[in-house]
Amino acid sequence: MKILSYNCRGFASLPKKLALRRLLTLSQSDIIFLQETLCPADPLIQTLKSWMPNWTFHALDASRRSGGLAIRVNNRAVKIRNIWGGRGFIDLDIYVLSMETNIQIINVYGPCSNRASYWRALLDSDLLKEDNIILGGDLNFTMGFCESWGHSAQVDSFSDTISNLLEEHQWIDIPSARLQYTWTNNRSGEQGLARRLDRFLIKESLYNSLPRIRQWVGSGGISNHRPIYLETVDNNNKIKSPFKFNSSWLKDPSYIQLVTDFWQNNRIMENENLTEGFIRKLTELKRVSKHWAHQKRIRDDQTLKEAEKMITLYEDSSDGTFPSLESKEQYSSLVVKHT
Repeated sequence: MKILSYNCRGFASLPKKLALRRLLTLSQSDIIFLQETLCPADPLIQTLKSWMPNWTFHALDASRRSGGLAIRVNNRAVKIRNIWGGRGFIDLDIYVLSMETNIQIINVYGPCSNRASYWRALLDSDLLKEDNIILGGDLNFTMGFCESWGHSAQVDSFSDTISNLLEEHQWIDIPSARLQYTWTNNRSGEQGLARRLDRFLIKESLYNSLPRIRQWVGSGGISNHRPIYLETVDNNNKIKSPFKFNSSWLKDPSYIQLVTDFWQNNRIMENENLTEGFIRKLTELKRVSKHWAHQKRIRDDQTLKEAEKMITLYEDSSDGTFPSLESKEQYSSLVVKHT
């Protein structure tokens, strides 16, 4: 099961709509949390359904010009058993087909003020007494100084309180694959500030029952927040790694030729609009690139093994000396090839 959480900061403008649609389409997630939708629930759901008609959506109205939540569920991966909402959260009871188990999923937009009373009331709630619970979203707190970046970064005054609350109620703060900020004030120099405000929490009993669970910070959208992902499995299937483009590929003529040929030979279909066709081509190009990178690693490994063998043979026969300048240059070229 894969979950995406993103504070989109509204999507009234066309650039924001395009960016959000692209993020949702390419994320390949089973469940998506949205915070700060900044609009009423009904038009929001209508827009989301027009983008992805085979999904189920639930939303809460924004309060005046702030807040608003939405959840998107892949009907092929998840069956909804129950749903309700409250102040700043949407709560789903679901049956996850791949895991063959019931899980409670909660999308939260944490308040900026009165945080202690809000989180104490939420975590004390009878709704959160079950063991199989995952909670995520823009929670609006950091856990210590390490989760703040910038010249004026300070320790969140709420850090100790929330740490005690989570420990008291047996919640685990899922460590990110790499500690990164999820929100920034988009300023430079000494005015720049960034924090990890978005995260997933999981009940300790569920965390201990799953052999593999992972959280990471993604990219995409044009909000001042970055999307975060959580992926978990309870079987021996390998967790899919997020696609990472290696800029060194651009120095390889074979990759440039691969991209050029692929893009020219795979045209947009007649029944596709430009956006859908572009996204499909990018998705297929990613698959082709991953295959090319895998084959490249195999070739590189073979090259390294051959270089290691030649270096070993050369050192064994040379007794540590170079009988000629040519032999020294040959040895140096093998070392460079190996490194």
